[in-house]
Amino acid sequence: MTCNPNQMPGPNMTMNSHVEEFSAQTQDQSEWSLSGWAFVPGEVICSAHAELDGKPLAPVSWGWPRPAVQEDFPEQSAAKYAGFRSYLCLPAGLEAGAHQLELVFLDEDGRELGRIRQAFATSNPVVKKPVRDSRPDIDRNHPQAAYLDLLEKTLTGLPYAQAEDYRFRQDGRDWPQQAHSMAGMERLRHLRACVETLVRENIPGDLIETGVWRGGACILMRGVLRALGDPSRTVWVADSFAGLPPPDAGKYPADAGDRLHAFQELAVSMEQVRNNFQRYDLLDGQVRFLKGFFADTLPTAPIGRLSLLRLDGDMYESTIDAVTALYPKLSSGGFCIVDDYGAVPACRLAINDYRRAHGIEEPISMIDWTGAWWRKE
Repeated sequence: MTCNPNQMPGPNMTMNSHVEEFSAQTQDQSEWSLSGWAFVPGEVICSAHAELDGKPLAPVSWGWPRPAVQEDFPEQSAAKYAGFRSYLCLPAGLEAGAHQLELVFLDEDGRELGRIRQAFATSNPVVKKPVRDSRPDIDRNHPQAAYLDLLEKTLTGLPYAQAEDYRFRQDGRDWPQQAHSMAGMERLRHLRACVETLVRENIPGDLIETGVWRGGACILMRGVLRALGDPSRTVWVADSFAGLPPPDAGKYPADAGDRLHAFQELAVSMEQVRNNFQRYDLLDGQVRFLKGFFADTLPTAPIGRLSLLRLDGDMYESTIDAVTALYPKLSSGGFCIVDDYGAVPACRLAINDYRRAHGIEEPISMIDWTGAWWRKE
């Protein structure tokens, strides 16, 4: 494998940019990690996507804080949120050899502001990986479908998002003031599809989210069970309810420098999460809370089997603790969802380390620019 950056702005644009990482994350070179920053003087970038050999590939996470950009280019006040990062899966059937990845940056009206062109090469063709016949699907004919559509939108805060924030809120790229979930519509809709599918296919087990913030994803899971008339499954709500822990860089080097523990916005009390459930009339005996850091609570949690495991711990430590304690309880046919797989390198490393150590070969699929999932065989 070779990788030679050749960064160029688009026509009639002067774009300052830098690719900090573009590297294969799997042995077969089918999945790649990407990060860097870009800005166009006098313009505001609102979105970005990737093209492979001239064909659309995937959306790219745009709008991450990159303080170094302001230090290097102090005149660019709009460059505070100039970072991009993503996890890209190359399409099956792609031949070995030289390829070109292009990152396309757009303004609010969809006008192209500039491009980064990145040449690279793969040693082997990308082989189509086996997947289960049934992927998660939503029953649009179900009499409660309209209720669940509205529940998704309400949890993401879309009905009351300001115009300038709507796209970021829809894609789940911000920390909203009012919404009960940070996840955008794609991740919540996929979560709903997973719950509907496991109920429809009678996959045994409860549902859990590890790292719940204000509880939105768990509220959706409980709402889907209520709408489908499933009284047998518990939704487990696992969180410290006090924010994230300071990084233990000695034990988990991937977390070195992590600052998430300093953000009080991430510390939402269990009482507040319970109140949020209550506001949707979804707080009942099928909802149970696990309070504390995952290393202390999950190994001894009174959970028998799981049909859905949603990991949203951000850090390597939180992710590896949760997946280690819970993945063995996931039923065959159950869903494992990782919220930060594309956006947080430490989280992705934890998942890749666990999969490698336990010989997990089910292919990972991306939901959007950051969320990922696979089905357990």
